[in-house]
Amino acid sequence: YRIDDFIGTKLDHLKEKDNINVGTGGHSNYWCDPRVVPHIVASMLTTDVPQMDFIHKDSVGTAFQVVRRGVSGPAVIMLHEITGMTEECIAFADRVAAHGYSVYLPLFFGRVGERAGLWSAARFCVRKEILNMSLHVESDSQGPIAKWLRDFAAHLHVKVPGHGEYKGVGVIGMCLTGRFVLSTMLEAPATAGVMCQPGTPAPIGDNRKAASGVCQADLDKLTIRLPAHETSIIGIRFSEDFRSPSQRMHGLERKLRSCFGHLEIESGGATGLAPNAHSVFTGNYPRNTAPAIDQALDRVIELLGRRLKGNR
Repeated sequence: YRIDDFIGTKLDHLKEKDNINVGTGGHSNYWCDPRVVPHIVASMLTTDVPQMDFIHKDSVGTAFQVVRRGVSGPAVIMLHEITGMTEECIAFADRVAAHGYSVYLPLFFGRVGERAGLWSAARFCVRKEILNMSLHVESDSQGPIAKWLRDFAAHLHVKVPGHGEYKGVGVIGMCLTGRFVLSTMLEAPATAGVMCQPGTPAPIGDNRKAASGVCQADLDKLTIRLPAHETSIIGIRFSEDFRSPSQRMHGLERKLRSCFGHLEIESGGATGLAPNAHSVFTGNYPRNTAPAIDQALDRVIELLGRRLKGNR
């Protein structure tokens, strides 16, 4: 990797504060500026906030910066939700990585380790691809982000050390990005998917509550591509979460049949989890609710181990 990849999120700050020319094609010019040298050194020595590991650009020029957690094991792509790549999201990636996986987190908007601002999240949400999957019962999976994810999965499968031992790449999406799990798994090498509290299409009306947001043609491709009589994709939600309705999970079970399974975590009442609990793995919940969350994580790790490592 280039030396400039290591300073990650410092780049935007330097552009705004010091008016440093970073060029239009990437980071190629700015690190020659003497004002940047202290920031490079500081970034390499800083451990409290993860820095960008690299930028992946696909064949049509779509590019996102990526953070890596974990040092070995099959690749798992983790997609942050509308709140951005928060500390809680990174902590979730670390929990998955601790089980022997290399977790890669693309930054779609905001800054690493911080809650995304309303403006940066809004700019992402008004992209045509995001609007289509948020508002329509069905949309295809040919938008630039979906294509980038499939390209990125293929890239990781051949670049991760020891890749010859692994059977594929995993993908985990949350809320807004949950639907991208299905889009990524349309092509090899994505073989395991986790949809955490999938929130699109917006659950307004019975049709949208039951919809996956993916067109029937793509769902048919998934049932053909994925092995029959084996769960390759799981959905996880809190039982009282109106933003990720149960109808959506049941609809996916009907359409994907044995390829899809879902787990519901009891919330509300005496569970210690509020009725409006939403983010399964990135929320701050009372300590007495940890066993329920841990059981859900165990289900995720079992799926990844079976589909990526061949564990039985």
